[in-house]
This record gives sequence, structure tokens and C-alpha cells, in this order.
Amino acid sequence: MVRRSSWLVSLGCTAALAFVACEETPGMLTPPTGQGGGAPLNCEGGCPTNQKCHFIDGECVYAGIADCGTCSEGFVCSPAFPDPTCVKGTCAPPAAFKDGTLKLISLAIAEEARGCDLDGDSKPDNRFAAVTKDIDLNGEFAKAIEADLVTMLLEPTAPMWDASPQTFEAALWFGTLAPQSKQCAPNSAEALCTYTVSRASYDPASLSAECSPWLRFEGLTRKVAEVASPSPGKALDMVVPVKAGGWLLQLLGARLDAKVSDAEVMGPGLGPKLDGRLCAAIPKADLLLAVDTLPPETIAKFGGSQVVKNVVDGLVEPDLDADGDGAAESVSMALEWTAVPARIVGYSPDL
Repeated sequence: MVRRSSWLVSLGCTAALAFVACEETPGMLTPPTGQGGGAPLNCEGGCPTNQKCHFIDGECVYAGIADCGTCSEGFVCSPAFPDPTCVKGTCAPPAAFKDGTLKLISLAIAEEARGCDLDGDSKPDNRFAAVTKDIDLNGEFAKAIEADLVTMLLEPTAPMWDASPQTFEAALWFGTLAPQSKQCAPNSAEALCTYTVSRASYDPASLSAECSPWLRFEGLTRKVAEVASPSPGKALDMVVPVKAGGWLLQLLGARLDAKVSDAEVMGPGLGPKLDGRLCAAIPKADLLLAVDTLPPETIAKFGGSQVVKNVVDGLVEPDLDADGDGAAESVSMALEWTAVPARIVGYSPDL
């Protein structure tokens, strides 16, 4: 099996914070093409039942949670392709984390009208919002953040997210409260909590000397009080650590924008408050797989995993064609979030 490196590619188009459609090139959700810019790749012939078509390069990849069992010393479990595999770590974990780190204290599915224009028709796309009519996902997000079950951190290469003619990047890390901060409220805008990062947040087989985060927002710019990702929107991979292993989620036509509140900087080396939005299209098959990553106690509240899958399947019709085969297979989504200053002080035990 050939082990591929992770995909770390540019995100979306600059969008106004008034949540209107992007003004740059329309039709940001463009299908991938072959080596010479030829026809879209879409796994001709189909994929086995335990795999899905990967839109970025048209290969069949594993569909589900990467659980390798126990890996030998020096090897780590990766959501590898086409099956989860113990791979030898070829890079060193990041030795230190930068100033300006922010922690997401709120995360919610935006109202349908507050999506981005992902298909170039000048209308907001946010089909997934329909789920919130029957399932209180936003309420569950809030509970999970308060309980330190969903802990996401943004670490910029530019301290304090400074305004600059240069572009910068921000890594997305998953983690948990550090031992010394166990009494800190992870959903508080005032508390300066410290966190540790899960080692599942980075690709242990990165080709670089230092392991790359699975998800990295590239080409970010800050203009006055706004941070935004570049145009055009591309596809990227995101590995979400869950207790059973890693879940490979594909984000298509992804874009990020945020409003910056410098007045709320709490001290030297700390970042500002950001109120932002992340828009993308997600293959419907991935959304159904996501149900299996939720805690059993959460699923039980809604009647079990099959009931939830039936609700998602019935309410959310694909509205975007990401693989270029003429049929919609992906669902548009917009997430709104707030992030406040935090510090990363090391690594968590593996999930």
C-alpha cells in the first residue's frame, strides 16, 4: 500500500461578515480533475462497501473510524488508505506551540439563510440547517463544549492574528483541558484556560520534519477587523479524533471568515476574540457516518443511531455536485463559532 501525505490546501473566498455571498469568482465548488486537467475523477467502477470515493483524487478510501487495535512501538494508527493501518511515525511532533492560540467556546449550525454561496448562484447554501428542526444538535454542541468533550483550538503562525500584508496559517488542534485547568470553564469568554493537544490532531507520517496538522487554514489574511481565507475554495481533509480512533471527514469548497475584536485582548502573548463562520459541502455519506462518532448517551436521547440516521437521511437532501458526475451527492453546511484566548501547554493522552 502506498501511504499518501495529508492534503493541506487553501480554503474558500473572502466573505463579508454580514454573511452575504462571496463577491469573488462564482461557483467555488469546482469538481476535481485528472492529472492533465482532464475529466473529473469519481472512482469509476465504484468502491467496496467499507470504502468511499475520495473526491480530491478519485481513489477509494476507508469509510468509517480508523481503529487499528494496538500498534507496535514506534507505529501509530492512521486513517490510512484504503484501510486503517499502523504506520511508522516519520516526523517529530511540534515541539512548542505559538502565542495567539484561540479556543472555540461556541459552535452552532447557522440558520439556513446565513450560509455561503458554494455553487455560484448568488444564494446562500446551508442545506444541513434542516436537521436542526428535528434534532437539537446546537444544544448538544453547547453541552459537549461545556463538558470538555469537544475542544478545538486555533493556533496561528502570526501572533495575535496581526494585520499584515503577509498571509499566515492557522492549525486546528483537538484537545482537552490541561490537568492544572480542570476547574476552568471551557465555554467561558473570560476564563483563560490552558489545554493539551491530542496527538491524533497531526499526521504522524507527514513528509515534513515536523508533523503537519491534519487541518490547516492556509493563506489567511487580516484586513482591519476581519480575517478571511483566500479564493477559490478547495477540498481538504479533516481527521476528527474520537475514542475509537480517527474519522476522516472531507470538506469541499471550504471557506473561513471571522470578525476580530482586538479590544478584548487579555494580555501579552494572547490573541483576540474571533466571531467566525466556516462554510463547506460535506458528502452525505460522511454525514451519516458521523452519527457513529457521537457518544452513545447522546444518541440514546434521540432513539438510537439508526433513528438519527433516518432523520438525517430523510431531512437532508444533497444539494451540491462535488464530483462532477451530474448528480448531487454533497450537503452544504455553515457553522458559526466564537473563539477566545487560550494557551496550549503540551500533549494529551491519546484518545
